[in-house]
Amino acid sequence: MDAEHAFDFTRVRETRLLKLLDVWNAARTNRHEMPQKSQIDIAALGEAKLLPNSWLVEVPETGEPFYRVVGDQIRTLFGTSMQQRPLSAIYTEDVAVMLEERWRGMLESRTFSHTAGLVYFDTHRSLEGERLAFPVSDETGSPRFILGATIYEISPTKPEEEGPLGFDQRLHTDVSIQSIDPP
Repeated sequence: MDAEHAFDFTRVRETRLLKLLDVWNAARTNRHEMPQKSQIDIAALGEAKLLPNSWLVEVPETGEPFYRVVGDQIRTLFGTSMQQRPLSAIYTEDVAVMLEERWRGMLESRTFSHTAGLVYFDTHRSLEGERLAFPVSDETGSPRFILGATIYEISPTKPEEEGPLGFDQRLHTDVSIQSIDPP
């Protein structure tokens, strides 16, 4: 999909994720800007019952991205503390590199992301996951964070040929934040 065209939000199966869009969009001042982290309404995420599924990643100019905040459901599913840990301490090298490239690209191009597919855990189980992720700036307006939410659904079994902590993304779309009209 061309980043300049509007995203069809009816493609988002898990409608709770649309509440994340509402919270992110409410913090914006115009269509060319991403909101500052301090403007994100955490209480609204709680009211939308998204806190257990939400996460915030800091993407520093140099060094590896790391999770600032990780919701309880995600932390439980991964079976490890993810907060304040770099991607390489959580994921396999190829997954960590893929996520870092994706997130840096989102910040540079000012796009948001919709992804859906299987997520494979070290516990040899897999879950269907759908996520929305949005760029967020620091207090100076510099792109620095990715705010996301992932809703998981139990999937039958993990394919034998897949390694631990892998992804099988059947859907991945990056779209310009300018395609979303601010409230």
